[in-house]
Amino acid sequence: MDTRVPIISSLMLIVNLINGGSPTWHNWSENYACSGTIMSPRTKDELIAVITDAAQKNHKIRVIGSGHSLNDIACCDDLLISLKNLNEIISINQAKQQVTVQAGITLEKLSTLLAQHNLALSNLISITEPTLGGAIATASHGTGHTGTISSFITQMELITADGVIHRLSLDSDVSAFHAACVSLGTLGVLYSITLQCESLFKLEYRKSSISIDDLIVRFKQLHEENNFFQFRWNAKTNMAIIEFWNRVSFDAPVSESVQYSYEALACEKGKICGPVLCSEIAISVDLLSEAMKTIKAFVQKWQHNGKEISYINGRFAKADQHAYLSPCADYDVIFLNINTVVDQRYYEVLQDFEQCMYTLKGRPHWGKNHFLDYEKAFALYGDNLLYFIEVKKRLDPNDIFSNAYIAKIFDKDIFKRIK
Repeated sequence: MDTRVPIISSLMLIVNLINGGSPTWHNWSENYACSGTIMSPRTKDELIAVITDAAQKNHKIRVIGSGHSLNDIACCDDLLISLKNLNEIISINQAKQQVTVQAGITLEKLSTLLAQHNLALSNLISITEPTLGGAIATASHGTGHTGTISSFITQMELITADGVIHRLSLDSDVSAFHAACVSLGTLGVLYSITLQCESLFKLEYRKSSISIDDLIVRFKQLHEENNFFQFRWNAKTNMAIIEFWNRVSFDAPVSESVQYSYEALACEKGKICGPVLCSEIAISVDLLSEAMKTIKAFVQKWQHNGKEISYINGRFAKADQHAYLSPCADYDVIFLNINTVVDQRYYEVLQDFEQCMYTLKGRPHWGKNHFLDYEKAFALYGDNLLYFIEVKKRLDPNDIFSNAYIAKIFDKDIFKRIK
């Protein structure tokens, strides 16, 4: 029985599980909990042993990272694997500027260690507490002229339920590589990831305000003329805060406005005071003007109904060329995000926002609150979803790495159509 539970309480109290037990794990936002057994292997061999033992018992397996996904993607009442002890750099190739790391490393630790070797990722997500494996599995992203974090992968080691280590790259099992770059944790357990880096660099930060009408006219120019650009639209005032990060000479002294890239781009560090639920939808960057009109009507509707929508954030990402299930798999996108606190109507508000963006072929962020099922996922991803399921059928034929979240996306009936 799947006893993962949504926790819908303004006090954030974990409700009783269906089976009357106590949860052993809950996500950061405390809106989901489950009672699986948590194992934290310390070596690759231990990890393989844990996986194969559970698989032989036909137990479900999910990997838990830092728990920053706002949905039940990690929930399972059989085995929860934590990679917190597998969090080190394995090797660095300075000539190629590539690093191979264990999947349990947090983005914060990874960035700090890379800087010690004068290296950096070309982009980061705005919070750095998530593990690299979790960020990859959910297509986490920053803003700028790169794809998601997954776009930096050159090779992976994936351990499947039979204990086999699959070394995936564009030169080895290409279809599995395309699937594993954004896997939702449903193919196996990532042990190691090799990432393409670049030389450590510095960024200068500045911000200003602009009317939303001017932003709609100028957003492409602002995006193209700056290395990293994002906006925060105040729906109550019809004004937006626009933020920019641009490369400067490495000799520029560190100051309040000039920082190393990994520190500058972690712009939410210390700002998130408590659990927040949100919907984040990727739409083609060419549809932003139309999306803004749709969002304006959405905000006005909910304000009229007594539910305040304060801010809408916008961040940019290039098309991911090597990930079937990346929200930006086919084209450049803008991710539009709304936040809300947990109350009696949060579910309804987020669902309505997703439906508004669905009319624009908006693809929800896999790690945020969303309401996708197989039919909607197929409408948004088309053949890419079928390609992914072919890999899933091959690498995890017994659905060991699954849960209710996964089953809802990968409808069992589709397997019958794949011969």
